[in-house]
Parts: sequence; C-alpha cells; structure tokens
Amino acid sequence: MTQFADFQRGLLPMLLLAELHHEPGHGYSLSLRLAERGFDRVKGAHLYPVLARLESDGYCTPVWTEGDGGPGRKVYHLTTSGEERLAELRHSWKLLVPLTNKLIADDR
Repeated sequence: MTQFADFQRGLLPMLLLAELHHEPGHGYSLSLRLAERGFDRVKGAHLYPVLARLESDGYCTPVWTEGDGGPGRKVYHLTTSGEERLAELRHSWKLLVPLTNKLIADDR
C-alpha cells in the first residue's frame, strides 16, 4: 500500500472514468491499468462497488463478452453522461489542487 492509498479510494470514481475514457475495460483490467500508472492495485472489494455505482448512475454501461476459456466478463464502456461527469470532475480537480496546495504550503 502506498502513502496515498486513502486518497486513491476517494478518487477512484474519477480515475475509473478517466481510464474508461481511454479504453473500455473489465474490472480486473482497470485495476491493472491503474497499477501501471503508479497507483495501488485496487482490490475487488473497493473496485466493484464503485463500478456498480458508476453503472447505476448511467456513467458507464457493461457489455458481457465471452471469456478466453473461462467465464464471461463485464466490459465497461463510458457513456455520454460519463464523459460529461468526467469533464465536471476534471474541472473540479483543477480548481481543488491549487487551493489545497495553498492551504498546506509550508511557507504560508
């Protein structure tokens, strides 16, 4: 676990939407992709409830695909609403980061 695991859990909806913006994926592949970008590998107990919430909110839709010799997988695709939500979250993030940096600066 890295020093920012707690932050990552809070940011997980935005991170998943950003990953789905680049390419659809199933839960395990999304976890691997985040790990490749330097984040902790997200455990299923955190990942799947967030994906279910994104799906119920209409931000992504699952498509069942056949597995390679195993069970099928739910591959999540970003919806138009998901693109809009990601844009909102990106905007909020761009405002939040400088404010947070100012607040926690050592020289204030």
